[in-house]
Amino acid sequence: MLPVLWRFDFHSPFMSVVLVLLAIGLVIYGGYAGWNGAESREAAPQRAALFAGVSAVVAYFGYGYAKGHGAPLHTYGLMIATAFIVAITLGSREARRSYTGAKTLADGTVVPMGDFMHEVIMDLSFYVLVGGLGGARILFIIVNWKEYAANPRDILSLSGGLVFYGGFIGAAAVVMWYARRHKLSLLRLGDIIIPCVSIGHAIGRMGCLSAGCCWGGFTDVVHPWLKHIALKFPGPNTPHTWAAHWDTSSLAFESQLQDHRLLDAATHQVVVWHEMLRYKPQVDAAGRFMGSWLDQMTGAVLHTLPAGTIEVASTAARLGHSLPVYPTQLMESLGEFLIFTILVVSRRTKRFHGQILATYLMLYSILRTTVEMFRGDEERGRIFNIGHAFISAIPNAPWTAWYNISISQFVSIAIFAAGVVVWAKYGRGTGDQSLPSSSLPAAA
Repeated sequence: MLPVLWRFDFHSPFMSVVLVLLAIGLVIYGGYAGWNGAESREAAPQRAALFAGVSAVVAYFGYGYAKGHGAPLHTYGLMIATAFIVAITLGSREARRSYTGAKTLADGTVVPMGDFMHEVIMDLSFYVLVGGLGGARILFIIVNWKEYAANPRDILSLSGGLVFYGGFIGAAAVVMWYARRHKLSLLRLGDIIIPCVSIGHAIGRMGCLSAGCCWGGFTDVVHPWLKHIALKFPGPNTPHTWAAHWDTSSLAFESQLQDHRLLDAATHQVVVWHEMLRYKPQVDAAGRFMGSWLDQMTGAVLHTLPAGTIEVASTAARLGHSLPVYPTQLMESLGEFLIFTILVVSRRTKRFHGQILATYLMLYSILRTTVEMFRGDEERGRIFNIGHAFISAIPNAPWTAWYNISISQFVSIAIFAAGVVVWAKYGRGTGDQSLPSSSLPAAA
């Protein structure tokens, strides 16, 4: 688990010049990409200015952050970039393969439809990147609104988190807008894009594993076989790790250092009572731990650990690494690789536009709902707790209650329903989205 592969420092004159050149290069490339992807010469200047403007904003904030904090090469960022490149490459190739015929451009030029759609995917990828990152960030802020409301400036921080479903919704909105604007079949376009989302997500989850985010819940040490799959994320002083070399630690370990819940010493499971924490950590008005726990069964305030329990924070600090947790990142990554394989194979028997998209929506929602049962990062939020933060009339249900599902499980239900609707509406072999037998795609 390597949170940071390398750390670049821009304090020297030479590295400062390099940083300035990188910022300028980003703006120039943005303008070039905008101009090169324009549909006509008349639209090129406006489009180039838009792309350059967005690139300038990114360069401005990136320059300030790198100048003040350096530029660590995070494994997470590297894997996300790799995932994006792989997704674009596969998507553009599939677009070129699956679209046949010719396309007449606005200036009268006739080009192969496959080549035109290849450029469409390349152009669309920029908007998807912006919409995906924006949506992922917005949902993370919503889920953690209590913390951001107390420190609004943190909303603009580059060190904040991202939520996949937020990125998925943001990217989907952009694709719908783009398809409508350019008069493209949304479902047919979705069939091309969605397998790329699956493989990209599978690669991205490996970045989560390296960073130690999206971690799992505590494994039950009563079952010996769990020892073989459980993960222990390193702290900054864990010997023989790159985390120690770069004086950094995993997010899972840092979170556990702030977790003052009590676990059963024999099983490492959270001690609960009537769907509530049996021992609730006491905090002051500023949210700081006061070194005591409220026994919600008896009402007594405890200043020492009850017999047979351990505290997460002190135990993790003593060990120098996190307590063993489920490998949820690997579980989801392997599941996404399997879904990607199913989607690619399904192209051979595709009968209507939207079939691949609907298959993904249903399969991934099942995968995500299952993985969520093993997640341990409560920062992602639960439906009743988030609702209570915005609307006081909504009860603040115990996080252990079976009905207090996570935000991602709630979204998964909606995503699954959308897949069912697409399949039910177009899977009967009738309508504009059905494919004649003569037009079935060849095997990928």
